[in-house]
Amino acid sequence: MAALDELLKQIADPALRERLAKEIEALRKGSRFGLVFEEHLPEVVELPGLSPRIGSRVRKLEDPQGAFHVVTGTPSAKTIELVPEGNNGRAAAGTRPESAPREGVVVTKRFGEPIYPSLVPVDAVWRAAGKPAHVVISADNFHALQLLLYGHEGRVDVIYIDPPYNTGARDWKYNNNYVDKTDQYRHSKWLSMMKRRLNLARRLLRPDGVLIVTIDEHEVGHLSVLLESIFPEYLRHMVTCVINPKGTGKHNFGRVDEYLFFCVPNTGTSLVRGVPALRSEATAPGEGALFYPHRPATAVQATEDDTDDEGEDDEDDEDAAEELEGATEELEASGKLPFPTADLPLWYLRHARRRGSESGYRYQRWKQFYPIYIDERSVVSR
Repeated sequence: MAALDELLKQIADPALRERLAKEIEALRKGSRFGLVFEEHLPEVVELPGLSPRIGSRVRKLEDPQGAFHVVTGTPSAKTIELVPEGNNGRAAAGTRPESAPREGVVVTKRFGEPIYPSLVPVDAVWRAAGKPAHVVISADNFHALQLLLYGHEGRVDVIYIDPPYNTGARDWKYNNNYVDKTDQYRHSKWLSMMKRRLNLARRLLRPDGVLIVTIDEHEVGHLSVLLESIFPEYLRHMVTCVINPKGTGKHNFGRVDEYLFFCVPNTGTSLVRGVPALRSEATAPGEGALFYPHRPATAVQATEDDTDDEGEDDEDDEDAAEELEGATEELEASGKLPFPTADLPLWYLRHARRRGSESGYRYQRWKQFYPIYIDERSVVSR
């Protein structure tokens, strides 16, 4: 449909153009089950530093629309001749060439055209001997994934991605143009972009490798169906992650969380395991409760799933205990505890999320906590 819309604009006969437009609109109203979206023209990548040659596709740096041109001549070392690109990807016929400075254009390639990415070392920071090594690659993520496939296909344990949320703000581009709320193909462009990268990511994963994707309400539904189509035999879990205890402050609801999709191979065993637990003394005797220092603690019965058959790692327990002790001292020193010190394990102590003068405690954000009333006479236990 997206391609048809572009072709409609080229029809000179207004009556024919209007009639075809009505027929295409009727096709849009048809619905099919599953993920249905427009497969947009391939994306392009800019190649700064590559010298334009005859036949190269280029974009003028000063052109805010990002229109593509084709180089038709190179009369000097400082100038080139170019014409607008036609529908066939070549120079538009019947157009007079214009002159442009070489420094004022950048060569582009469409995805699928021959391109040979390579890594160029920029800098390095060395850790102590025996520590794991990390590599940061600065590149278009599609071509970075292509490059990694040469030596790492089927060898990656975990892939964690944080794609653009497509909120309608001008925060990401498709083919050099910002995508915002005025773009009628906003969602399908996002899906086209994601599909290409997720297909490459799947090839990188080990047979027991896990993919994790963060997202919010703007694309969570579309992403869910896309993941189902690319990872049909995987288990797909969606969990929430608190990222802003104060709330977003939007209309109707002050959302505090986002979503995490986990695509996990169905191996018959659990591949995602929780953080090590600490025994808590702030519970009733004999309960054997567990306390997880990085998330809200709750008094739960210890089960076979809560403990490791080979026992917890002593060093991990010691580190977590030191973290708990430091957090406890910090809260006690503040003098703002609205509850007994013995109840500290029942509250957030340390967490990998935004913190400040206004946190997620009931006594600080009391308007975000509401009671639930239950009529005990109408509750029936069986």
